[in-house]
Amino acid sequence: MERRQIGVVKNLCRYPVKSMQGERLNEVEIGAQGVIGDRAYALREANGRVITAKKWPTLLECSAHYEAPPTRQALAPLCITLPDGRSLQARDPNASAALSTVLGRPVVLARAQDDQHHRAEIDPATVFGDVPVETLKPGYTAATLPDSFALPPGTFFDAASLHVLASGTLAHLRTLTGEDA
Repeated sequence: MERRQIGVVKNLCRYPVKSMQGERLNEVEIGAQGVIGDRAYALREANGRVITAKKWPTLLECSAHYEAPPTRQALAPLCITLPDGRSLQARDPNASAALSTVLGRPVVLARAQDDQHHRAEIDPATVFGDVPVETLKPGYTAATLPDSFALPPGTFFDAASLHVLASGTLAHLRTLTGEDA
């Protein structure tokens, strides 16, 4: 069988907190749930729903990184950088309060647990940007699309635990947004 190159790995990323900016890495360890430490944390509202940048884009102004590589047995201490440049430790008892202030709503920084089932919030009017909901989700409209969706049990992933994104896909997305490829 002939071997040929079909791509090159340009970036490896891990996102310790769902919907926050993450880390670019030189290497990653992959386990049964994807990249070790990826989306190990999320912010939850009092009703238990996980908040996402699909509804709360301010999350993308925060970033998270581990202070050392996490392992299959234990996560390393987590540091979160807020939009104003301040940093806080996830283990800090005031971390959830600081994040609540940033988002203007009460949230709790939570760790994924194997036995938990979560739903994540979306804004049906904006989740797909300028693309009408019915184009991507036949049978739904912005008015009928649910305002949340189930996450796979025990995780904070939307669907897949590992994503491979090709440069051709990124180039196509740039054409859709009017950016230069």
